[in-house]
Amino acid sequence: MKSLSLWTLLLALPLVSEALQVQVENAQVREKPSFMGKVIGTLPYGTEVQPAATQGAWTQVKLSNGQAAWISSSALTSKRIKVQANQSAVGTTASASDLALAGKGFNATVENEFKRQNPKLNFAAVDQMEKRNAPQQQIQQFLIQGGLKGGAQ
Repeated sequence: MKSLSLWTLLLALPLVSEALQVQVENAQVREKPSFMGKVIGTLPYGTEVQPAATQGAWTQVKLSNGQAAWISSSALTSKRIKVQANQSAVGTTASASDLALAGKGFNATVENEFKRQNPKLNFAAVDQMEKRNAPQQQIQQFLIQGGLKGGAQ
Protein backbone atom coordinates (compact mmCIF):
# COMPACT_ATOMS: atom_id res chain seq x y z
CA MET A 1 0.00 0.00 0.00
CA LYS A 2 2.90 2.38 0.75
CA SER A 3 4.35 1.84 -2.72
CA LEU A 4 1.01 2.76 -4.29
CA SER A 5 0.85 6.05 -2.38
CA LEU A 6 4.48 6.80 -3.31
CA TRP A 7 3.68 6.27 -7.01
CA THR A 8 0.60 8.48 -6.66
CA LEU A 9 2.75 11.22 -5.13
CA LEU A 10 5.41 10.91 -7.86
CA LEU A 11 2.81 11.07 -10.61
CA ALA A 12 1.28 14.19 -9.07
CA LEU A 13 4.60 16.10 -9.11
CA PRO A 14 5.31 18.20 -12.20
CA LEU A 15 8.15 16.93 -14.32
CA VAL A 16 11.18 19.20 -14.16
CA SER A 17 12.97 19.23 -17.49
CA GLU A 18 16.46 20.37 -18.25
CA ALA A 19 16.73 23.85 -19.77
CA LEU A 20 17.51 23.92 -23.50
CA GLN A 21 19.14 26.54 -25.69
CA VAL A 22 18.44 27.73 -29.21
CA GLN A 23 21.17 26.40 -31.51
CA VAL A 24 20.18 28.23 -34.72
CA GLU A 25 20.60 31.90 -35.58
CA ASN A 26 16.90 32.80 -35.24
CA ALA A 27 14.34 30.14 -34.32
CA GLN A 28 10.70 30.76 -35.13
CA VAL A 29 8.18 30.04 -32.39
CA ARG A 30 4.63 29.12 -33.38
CA GLU A 31 1.13 28.92 -31.93
CA LYS A 32 0.79 25.24 -32.94
CA PRO A 33 3.30 22.37 -33.19
CA SER A 34 3.38 22.57 -37.00
CA PHE A 35 5.28 24.44 -39.71
CA MET A 36 1.80 25.66 -40.72
CA GLY A 37 1.24 27.17 -37.27
CA LYS A 38 1.23 30.97 -37.04
CA VAL A 39 4.68 32.41 -36.26
CA ILE A 40 4.36 34.46 -33.07
CA GLY A 41 8.01 35.39 -32.62
CA THR A 42 11.63 34.40 -32.93
CA LEU A 43 14.27 33.43 -30.41
CA PRO A 44 17.91 34.32 -31.10
CA TYR A 45 20.87 31.97 -30.92
CA GLY A 46 21.76 30.98 -27.36
CA THR A 47 18.37 31.84 -25.80
CA GLU A 48 17.62 29.52 -22.89
CA VAL A 49 14.14 28.00 -22.76
CA GLN A 50 12.37 25.69 -20.36
CA PRO A 51 10.57 22.83 -22.14
CA ALA A 52 7.00 22.30 -20.99
CA ALA A 53 5.90 19.51 -23.34
CA THR A 54 6.79 17.70 -26.53
CA GLN A 55 4.64 16.62 -29.43
CA GLY A 56 6.35 14.76 -32.25
CA ALA A 57 9.26 16.89 -33.47
CA TRP A 58 8.09 19.94 -31.52
CA THR A 59 8.85 21.30 -28.05
CA GLN A 60 6.51 23.62 -26.19
CA VAL A 61 8.26 26.43 -24.31
CA LYS A 62 7.20 29.48 -22.31
CA LEU A 63 8.24 32.84 -23.72
CA SER A 64 9.48 35.67 -21.52
CA ASN A 65 5.96 37.17 -21.55
CA GLY A 66 4.57 33.89 -20.16
CA GLN A 67 2.92 32.85 -23.43
CA ALA A 68 3.26 29.20 -24.45
CA ALA A 69 4.76 28.60 -27.90
CA TRP A 70 6.06 25.72 -30.00
CA ILE A 71 9.53 25.43 -31.51
CA SER A 72 11.02 22.75 -33.73
CA SER A 73 12.99 20.42 -31.44
CA SER A 74 15.84 20.37 -33.97
CA ALA A 75 16.43 24.08 -33.22
CA LEU A 76 17.21 23.26 -29.56
CA THR A 77 20.13 21.68 -27.76
CA SER A 78 20.87 20.63 -24.20
CA LYS A 79 24.53 21.69 -24.66
CA ARG A 80 25.52 24.91 -22.91
CA ILE A 81 26.04 27.76 -25.38
CA LYS A 82 28.08 30.79 -24.37
CA VAL A 83 27.44 33.96 -26.35
CA GLN A 84 29.84 36.82 -25.78
CA ALA A 85 29.20 40.49 -26.48
CA ASN A 86 29.66 41.39 -30.15
CA GLN A 87 29.85 37.70 -31.06
CA SER A 88 27.82 36.60 -34.03
CA ALA A 89 26.42 33.10 -34.32
CA VAL A 90 29.12 30.47 -34.01
CA GLY A 91 30.07 28.71 -37.25
CA THR A 92 28.79 25.37 -36.01
CA THR A 93 25.16 26.54 -35.90
CA ALA A 94 22.69 25.20 -38.40
CA SER A 95 21.56 27.32 -41.33
CA ALA A 96 17.88 27.74 -42.15
CA SER A 97 18.22 25.19 -44.97
CA ASP A 98 19.96 22.72 -42.63
CA LEU A 99 17.11 23.13 -40.15
CA ALA A 100 14.51 22.58 -42.89
CA LEU A 101 16.29 19.42 -44.03
CA ALA A 102 16.62 18.19 -40.45
CA GLY A 103 12.90 18.71 -39.91
CA LYS A 104 12.30 16.42 -42.85
CA GLY A 105 14.85 13.86 -41.66
CA PHE A 106 17.43 14.94 -44.25
CA ASN A 107 20.97 16.17 -44.13
CA ALA A 108 23.42 16.74 -46.99
CA THR A 109 24.64 13.12 -46.90
CA VAL A 110 21.11 11.66 -46.94
CA GLU A 111 20.07 14.04 -49.73
CA ASN A 112 23.09 13.13 -51.87
CA GLU A 113 22.41 9.42 -51.40
CA PHE A 114 18.76 9.95 -52.36
CA LYS A 115 19.88 11.78 -55.52
CA ARG A 116 22.27 8.94 -56.35
CA GLN A 117 19.50 6.35 -55.97
CA ASN A 118 16.99 8.40 -58.01
CA PRO A 119 18.91 9.84 -60.99
CA LYS A 120 15.75 10.31 -63.11
CA LEU A 121 14.13 12.76 -60.67
CA ASN A 122 14.32 16.45 -61.63
CA PHE A 123 16.34 17.82 -58.71
CA ALA A 124 16.76 21.21 -60.43
CA ALA A 125 13.00 21.70 -60.03
CA VAL A 126 13.21 20.66 -56.37
CA ASP A 127 16.05 23.14 -55.80
CA GLN A 128 13.94 25.90 -57.40
CA MET A 129 10.97 25.05 -55.14
CA GLU A 130 13.19 25.13 -52.06
CA LYS A 131 14.24 28.70 -52.90
CA ARG A 132 10.63 29.94 -52.87
CA ASN A 133 9.45 31.51 -49.67
CA ALA A 134 5.78 32.41 -49.31
CA PRO A 135 4.79 34.80 -46.52
CA GLN A 136 3.01 33.13 -43.59
CA GLN A 137 -0.18 35.10 -44.28
CA GLN A 138 -0.23 33.86 -47.89
CA ILE A 139 0.17 30.25 -46.73
CA GLN A 140 -2.69 30.65 -44.24
CA GLN A 141 -4.91 32.16 -46.96
CA PHE A 142 -4.06 29.26 -49.30
CA LEU A 143 -5.03 26.75 -46.61
CA ILE A 144 -8.35 28.50 -45.92
CA GLN A 145 -9.27 28.93 -49.59
CA GLY A 146 -8.41 25.32 -50.34
CA GLY A 147 -10.38 24.01 -47.36
CA LEU A 148 -7.18 22.54 -45.91
CA LYS A 149 -6.33 22.31 -42.24
CA GLY A 150 -2.95 23.40 -40.90
CA GLY A 151 -2.98 21.06 -37.91
CA ALA A 152 -0.06 19.48 -36.07
CA GLN A 153 2.24 17.44 -38.25
